[in-house]
Amino acid sequence: MTADATPDAPKAFLRAKDFQAMLPVSERTFWRMLKAGQLPPHKKLGRVILFSRADIEAWSGRSAA
Repeated sequence: MTADATPDAPKAFLRAKDFQAMLPVSERTFWRMLKAGQLPPHKKLGRVILFSRADIEAWSGRSAA
């Protein structure tokens, strides 16, 4: 098992519901922000929406300024 496979290692990608839980907005507002392009870039794999942890960190630093 590599160091990346340990349960405590941060994941490189977050699902939309996990990212939404980090934000101080409702689920509905989250989806509105996504549709309006106010959130970091994301990838769609079938019905799953994924956000890169690096993109989230860059976005949160930019939006806090």
